[in-house]
Amino acid sequence: MNRRKLGPPPSWIPAAKPTQEPEPAAEPSESAVPDPLQNIFTASRTARLGDADDDHLLQTYTNRRNNVADSVVLSEINSLLAAEKRRVAPFAEILLSPSSNADIRDVRQTRMVMLNPAHPHIQGNHESIARRKSQAFLSHYGVGPRRYRNSLIFVAAEAEQVQELAEEIRSMLAWRSLVDQPGGLESRLVDRARAHVTRFLDRKEIALREIFKWLLVPTQADPESSLEWRELPLECGLRTLAEAVAQTLADAGLVRIDDLGLAEEIDAARGWLGDAVPAGPQLAEEFARFLFLPRLINDKVLQTALQSALAAGIKQRVGPGGPKRLYSATLRLDQNDIARIAPQLLSQLTAVVSPVDLKFTLSIDALVPDVSRAQLEAIIAESEKDTRQTP
Repeated sequence: MNRRKLGPPPSWIPAAKPTQEPEPAAEPSESAVPDPLQNIFTASRTARLGDADDDHLLQTYTNRRNNVADSVVLSEINSLLAAEKRRVAPFAEILLSPSSNADIRDVRQTRMVMLNPAHPHIQGNHESIARRKSQAFLSHYGVGPRRYRNSLIFVAAEAEQVQELAEEIRSMLAWRSLVDQPGGLESRLVDRARAHVTRFLDRKEIALREIFKWLLVPTQADPESSLEWRELPLECGLRTLAEAVAQTLADAGLVRIDDLGLAEEIDAARGWLGDAVPAGPQLAEEFARFLFLPRLINDKVLQTALQSALAAGIKQRVGPGGPKRLYSATLRLDQNDIARIAPQLLSQLTAVVSPVDLKFTLSIDALVPDVSRAQLEAIIAESEKDTRQTP
C-alpha cells in the first residue's frame, strides 16, 4: 500500500524539542510526556477522505461522473420506467410517455397514463406541460373526439424530483464504471465503489416512484357542468405506482375499487333499480364515457354490484335521503342459525370439526343514512337478544 508521509502538525500542537546529548535519568516532567493530541491528529488524518488513497478515489470518481453522457442517464431512467409499467395491477393497462393522443387507444378499460418525466407538473399551475398534455390526450383520439374519457387517469412528475433522480443515476453510473473498469484502483477502493452502486440498486424502484408526485384527474359534477381537473398529491411508499394511484383515487372518492355503495351512486345517476335492470355491458359503456358517472377500476366491480342487486330482487324504491355513512357490526350465530342459512356448509364443517369447537360470527357492513342509523342498530340489538335467548 502506498503511504504518504504526513506533513508537519498544526501550530496548536507543540513540537518536541530535539535533544543534543542524553541526559541522566530524572523524574519525568510534564514536558517530557508524549502529547496525546499528536496521536489524535495522526489518526484523524488517516480516517478522513483527505487521505491520499481516498483523494485518488474521489478524483477518479469525479472524472468518470463528468464523462457520463446525458443519453446514458436517460436510457437508465427509461429502463426503470419500463419495469414499472409492467406492474399494472389493479389497472387494465399502464401507458408510458405517450407522444401523441393516437398512442392512447380509445377503449373502455380504466388505464393509467404515466406522462413523460420531461413534461412535469407544478402544483396549482393550470398551464403546466403535464396539464396541457393531459387535456390534449383526454379530448381527442387521433383526429376525432375521444369517446371513453372516463377511463383515463394521468400521473405527472415533478421537475425537481426528476433532476434529483437524474443526478443520482449519474453518480451510480460513475461508481459502476469504477467497479467494471477499476483503472488501477486498489481492491478496497473498488469495494467502496461497489457499495455505492448496491445502495442505489436497493432503492432504485422507490427512487423512480418518488418523481411522480401528482395525479391529474378529469371530473364533472353533472351532465351540465364544465370539465374540472382534480390535482392530488401522490405518495407511494413501498407500494407500486399503480397501487398507490388506485388507493389515492379511492380515498378521494374518484374511483370505485369495490361495489360498496355503487348501487346508490348508479341510482343517483339514472333509474336503473327495478325489474328492468340494464345489462352490465351497457352500464360499463356509459361509465367509461361520461365523467359525471362513477369511475370503476374494472368491469368486475360493476358485475358484482349487478349480481348482488339481482340476487336480492331489488326493486326501485324511495328510501330515506341524506348522506350515508358506513355502519359496521358483528352478530354471533349459533349452529341452528347456520343450519337454516347454510346447511351444506354446516354439514361440511362438522365432518372435520367438533360442533363444540365451532363459532360463527356474521360481519355486517352497510352504508346507512343518519335518519336510519338508530333503526338499524335496533334491528341488530334485537337479533343479538334473540340469539342469546335461543336454547
